[in-house]
Formats: sequence, structure tokens, C-alpha cells
Amino acid sequence: MHKKILAILIATLATVGAFAGGEGEDAAADSEQFVELDMMVWGIYPIDEDDRIMAMLEEQFNADINLQVLQLDTYPDQVNLRLAAGDFPDYFRSLDLTLYDQLLEDGMLTNISEYVTDLGLQNLQNHLGDSRFSIKSTDEGFYSLPVGMEPFGHALFIRKDWLDQLGLEMPTTLDEYRDVLAAFVENDPDGRGTTGITGGSFWMYLLRSAFTGIFEFGTYEGEWMADFMHPDYRDYLRYAKGLYDDGLLDQEYLTITGPQAIAKFTSGRAGVLPISGKRWDQLEDALADFSPTAELELFTPLPAGPAGAPSVENIGYYGWGMIPEQTPEADKVRVLELLDYMLTPEGIELTWHGIPGVHFDLNAGSYQYDVSQRDVEFKDMPMHMLVRTIDYQKLEEFQPPRVVDNYARSRRDGLLRPRQWFTTENLTNLWTGLSQVHADWEARFITGDADIDADWDQFMADLERAGYSEYQAEAAVFYEEKLGAVMNN
Repeated sequence: MHKKILAILIATLATVGAFAGGEGEDAAADSEQFVELDMMVWGIYPIDEDDRIMAMLEEQFNADINLQVLQLDTYPDQVNLRLAAGDFPDYFRSLDLTLYDQLLEDGMLTNISEYVTDLGLQNLQNHLGDSRFSIKSTDEGFYSLPVGMEPFGHALFIRKDWLDQLGLEMPTTLDEYRDVLAAFVENDPDGRGTTGITGGSFWMYLLRSAFTGIFEFGTYEGEWMADFMHPDYRDYLRYAKGLYDDGLLDQEYLTITGPQAIAKFTSGRAGVLPISGKRWDQLEDALADFSPTAELELFTPLPAGPAGAPSVENIGYYGWGMIPEQTPEADKVRVLELLDYMLTPEGIELTWHGIPGVHFDLNAGSYQYDVSQRDVEFKDMPMHMLVRTIDYQKLEEFQPPRVVDNYARSRRDGLLRPRQWFTTENLTNLWTGLSQVHADWEARFITGDADIDADWDQFMADLERAGYSEYQAEAAVFYEEKLGAVMNN
């Protein structure tokens, strides 16, 4: 599907390009002119037509802002179909290197650096000056806006009051971690029939990486490989199976949803929850409603395994935003002014907390949320989907100190997952099949439906049939060329 769309797209671009204006024309377009902005990003939920945050921005920027938020699994095809039809958004994001390279080669992208300089947009100038983004720059500057991403800060939350009640220390190794989970389950401090650790199967990578030192795909002794090909992966499976067999890992971990896991943790039915560190405020508030004496803590660092105590981390940006060259000058200027505002403290506060007096009030420097109002625009998420336009980073002054500490640890020790930022169509297609084979077998190994030793050769054979050798060979070359210096730093 992607290749067919791209072929049509390239032919269309050659036609449209003949009518495109030059870079930097009339960069100081009249800011009083009303404009209609058409922007496309991917995200978790669509923005409602009566969204109050968007209404405030539309008034502030004298614009009708149509910010279309699509699910990531359909987003690439939707973008390509629009471009192939000559229906260019004023601004759109992409993870598709092939599309970006083709648009750049055909002269179809706006030189954003020129506009940012001419308009004096200091926040965007600082953004483009970030050393993390240098690999997206050309000799003429940036033809895309790298989308900044805060540290993942993925973390393990634990009931500190349970540790104190049982006279336990924070575990620092996987053996100590297992002992703590066992004590939680045996003593059931809140009397709710607790499991040790809850959370979906996605979060098993936090445990897996402690054995392999790889987040999905990385290097081991100079060789690129998937984490499930690492020689210590089987030891991880045995450890995880032991947790499952003894009731220390939630028996519903394969089917439980994020909200269900949060509800279980914040109602005394689980002692540990893996989730983004940015959820601290949400978890603390929910726990306080359940039990005023409940206390929260983060593992910093995570319990150490054979590969140490690594977390996972991002490369520092998550795709790039592009402005087609044919976008009207006034629209280019207004899009960039809007994105520049999104990088200010006020814009970041709007993205993560909402409108003062509507979504929150400040009390002694602490954000007090009106949950009923916040859920209208934020849909039970920690951030508004505006975050998808330019920058995921959240200023430290908006975060609890322990979360900031966790971010620092994540930046220092975190493993990188290259697939999330750079891929090709073939690698994506191959990984889809491989990840499904891996997930199915891992679930069977941990739950005892398959034997880790007796059925191992069949697992390897299924991975090979799914194309692992082809994936490994292509991915090793691709990632070494694109990210070798970053991944091996």
C-alpha cells in the first residue's frame, strides 16, 4: 500500500512543484490576517470541535486551526493519500524517511531555518540548535522540525507505605525485588487480595532489559540483534515464569488494560506498577482517595539484573514536522508562530495542565486539578494532543522532584529503541510479524503453555520463518548508518 501511494505521490509532487513559491518570500506576512490552518499529526485521541484550549489558541493567533489527530496505525496512509491527491496540509508530521527524503530531493519542503531566523522566533531557534537534532539538518539548514521528546522516564512505582509497614528496604537487585513482591502477596497489607506487580505485557521490557541490556533491537558484543536473540533472554523467561507461577506477577498481565492496572494499584490490589513516571500526580491523588496514609515511591534505579539496572530511553526526538513549500506564506508564518509559542513556558503549561481557572488552580505552587473539567479536553491523559505538534518535553518546574530524578536516571542509563524513530517499510512489515511471533511465544513460555527448553528450537524456527534473518541483516546496516554513533555512544 505504501509503495503504491508513494509512486503516485512522487508523480504528483513533480507537477505541484512547478507552481510552488520560493523559500522565504514575504516571511513577515501580516499577522493581523485571518488564516485557516490545516495540520495533521498522530496521537491517542481526536480533538473535539468545541475544545476550549483550541478555541483559546484560535483567538490568540487569529486563525481557524484544524488540528487533525489520527491513530498511528492509519496515519502514514492518510498522509500519503492526501499528498498524492495534491491536498497538502499546512503542517504534518512523519516518521517515514523515504517520504521525507523524496520531498526534500524534489524541493517540496519549506526551509524552516530561513523562516525562523527571518521571523526572529527565538524558541524555535533554540529548539533547532539542540545538538540532539543535528542529524536532521542539511547544509542549508532544517527542512523539518524535529519533534522533541522528554525522557521516557518509564518507571516502577511501589507502595512505600507497604515497605515501611513490613520493615523492608527498597530492593536494588532482582533477587531482592522478588522477595519484596513475595512479602507483599503473603502479607496483603491492605487486605484486598494483592498481586505483586500489575501492568500489561508491554511493560515486561523493563524486566527483560535487565537481562539483555537491549530495548527491542540493539547491539550486544558488537552485533545488532533483537533482545529475544540475546543469550540471557532465556534466563529472563525463567525469572518471569517464576513470578507468574508464584502469583507475584498479575495473572491478568496479558489482558489487563492500562486504566485497569492503575485502578488495581491505586486500590490496594497491587504493590508495584510499571508506567510512565509522569503519572506520579495521577497515582498519588488516586491513592490518597483510597487511603490517606498510602505513600508512593519510584525505583531509582531499577532493580539490577545481569545487564545492570538499565531503563529505556529515546534518542531525543520523535519524528519531524514538515511545511510543504506550496503552503501559503501567511499560513507558514502563522504555523511557525504557533509552534514557537508551544515551546514557551505558557505553551507547555497549556499542553500539560490546561487553562488556569478552568482545568487547574495553583495552590502554593502546586497544581490542583478540576478532574471533571480536565477530562473534557485531556481524556484521562496527562497531556493534551497539542503535544503532538512540536515537543513532548515538559519543563522540570511542572514535575515532582522524584520524577525529575527518574528522568535524569533515564537519560543517564537508558537504552535506546531505534525502531521508534527510524524505520523503512520493509523493516516495519517484518517487525510486525516478528513481534507477534515473539509475543505469542513469550506469553506461552511465561504462563507454562510451552516449555522454555523443550520448545526453544520451534520458537527459533518460527522467528526464522517470520523473516528474522532478513530483518537482522537489513536493520543492522540501516541502523548502523543512521544511528550507529548514537546507539554505540
